[in-house]
Amino acid sequence: MNIHLQATGVELTDDLKRYVNEKISELEKFIQHPTSEITVWVNVGKVSGHHEHGNVFQVTVDFHMPGHSARAEATGIDVQAAVVQVKDELQQEIKKYKGKMVSKRQKGFRLFKDWRNKS
Repeated sequence: MNIHLQATGVELTDDLKRYVNEKISELEKFIQHPTSEITVWVNVGKVSGHHEHGNVFQVTVDFHMPGHSARAEATGIDVQAAVVQVKDELQQEIKKYKGKMVSKRQKGFRLFKDWRNKS
């Protein structure tokens, strides 16, 4: 899994890099066949001060794997909380996609079995 980090209006410290890598890497266990073809783009930044007061952070993650892409966004007062929220959202999306792929495969096996029994 290739994780690319980008910061907008925020200093990307080693602790923040480590935390984001750790949380996003947890998604790998939900993927059936993790390969190096999986690319994750993470953007951490501050929301413009026009509408929000104080430090409001936004985390955007684009998750690309063969055959599927997902995107999640979260805003929060704390960067770590926003990262966890995005990770949970992507985790649900990956589980949903995985369930669809399993049901398609089972349907294909069922159709093949019916076809074979008719022959």
